[in-house]
Amino acid sequence: MADVVIGRMERVSLRSVWTHEERNFTPWLLDNLDLLSGALGIELHSPSREVPLRGAGRADIVAYVSRTLATRKR
Repeated sequence: MADVVIGRMERVSLRSVWTHEERNFTPWLLDNLDLLSGALGIELHSPSREVPLRGAGRADIVAYVSRTLATRKR
């Protein structure tokens, strides 16, 4: 059996992990969209980066919802 390392979770500043949103966080989120999908309980697909919005500005990431991953209890 391989050695298992268990650590403690701790709250950290997001800026200490991703120092620059555009260069660090957005690419990480795009590469880990499955984690966001799981946390939200929806399946996201076909992500695009820096999508122009009507009017002004751009969306960092746009993805589409294909189906729910789990039925939420009410």
